Amino acid sequence: MVQLLNLRTRTGVEALLFITRGTTDTALRGISFAMEGVEGFLAQIYKIDVQDFTGKLEGYAVQGLRGT
Repeated sequence: MVQLLNLRTRTGVEALLFITRGTTDTALRGISFAMEGVEGFLAQIYKIDVQDFTGKLEGYAVQGLRGT
């Protein structure tokens, strides 16, 4: 995550990182890292919290990504 923060400092890039499981075989909880600009974008445009978005992504991944 430090590398992403350093990247923003050098280039102005905003980053969003999601880590989620794709199967129920693991007990991993969905984790997210979002910079302030990305958090603001999701909240303002999509009206969703970053962690809520991560939960929805995890649900989609666990159900199966057939056809994508």
